[in-house]
Amino acid sequence: MFFVLPFLFYVITRLMIACWGESYLPVLSVLYAIIEMTSVFESTGEAMRPILPIYIGDKNVPAVLGLTKHSRTVNLILGFAFGGVLAVGAPWIPLAFDITDPALAQICIGGMREHAEEIGLQGTEA
Repeated sequence: MFFVLPFLFYVITRLMIACWGESYLPVLSVLYAIIEMTSVFESTGEAMRPILPIYIGDKNVPAVLGLTKHSRTVNLILGFAFGGVLAVGAPWIPLAFDITDPALAQICIGGMREHAEEIGLQGTEA
């Protein structure tokens, strides 16, 4: 998945410049940073990868269920914590990217809050 992201970001960036101009690039950089931070949810699944085939090979169903339950719990906790911090801290994040235009800052804040709602439920995909 990670090898596709640069190409995807390139296409989205070119599309955004073509449609709205370069003035919206700071908004896009904020959203890219948030998307990159959510890679922690993929890391919890990757942490299960070495031990899961062993449990499946041993036909240890309780261990497989326990492992997936713990992974889902960790993702839910991380999702709601990160989503909450993002929703509450949304007005200050554009300042970290030197976005001083109030219209662009409002677009960033709105995008972050919408993404914060989505992040809270991302843990259920584990």
